Amino acid sequence: DAHAGPSITVVSANPKEELPRGRQVRIEHKCGSALNLQDLAALDVTRFETVILLSTTAMGFSLEQSDAMLLTTANLLITLRRRARSPPPQHLLAAMQDPASMPLLRSTCARGGLEPDTVYANELESGCIAQVVWTPDLQVIYEDFLDVGGGELTLVDAAFFAAPPARMTFSQLSLLALEKGAVALGVMKANGKLLLSPDKAEAMLIERGDRVALFGEVRAR
Repeated sequence: DAHAGPSITVVSANPKEELPRGRQVRIEHKCGSALNLQDLAALDVTRFETVILLSTTAMGFSLEQSDAMLLTTANLLITLRRRARSPPPQHLLAAMQDPASMPLLRSTCARGGLEPDTVYANELESGCIAQVVWTPDLQVIYEDFLDVGGGELTLVDAAFFAAPPARMTFSQLSLLALEKGAVALGVMKANGKLLLSPDKAEAMLIERGDRVALFGEVRAR
């Protein structure tokens, strides 16, 4: 293969998967299952710098089933990494459905040298990821988001920014996040409701148990 640039390998059970053509990226499809150890071994999956695990809710699986499948694949990746000789660092980006699954994913990945990040995916966020992948002008963002040393999406206790209960606008919250070296994307309420990019001028109540969705790692006070 004469291709020397970046490449993307898509694995799915559909033998006739239709994929867009990349102008700067080689894209290939492999028929298989991310839940099958033999299929992943045949791909030599430990050689990839980044592995992206997508949600299966669009296929009719529940939120819990989708997260369980992603955790299963993460365990299979670790099994293969343990079999490999000195595997390189690997970044795992998983489209989790429940933020409560993240601690389990992190503990799982820590056992096998995987660097995990999560995207709490819905159709809007999935569309944004697709734009980042296929639009050459967004290459810098893509590289920062997906390389092992890049930024990450995290949920941080809102008390880090203001002692609850507190009223503030999302604009004020965004400025506090910037001072800590991160970008605020929204607020995850204690009841699990995600307020993604809310009105910056409208005051909102920050309550105990609320968390702030951030891109980047916040610096200590």
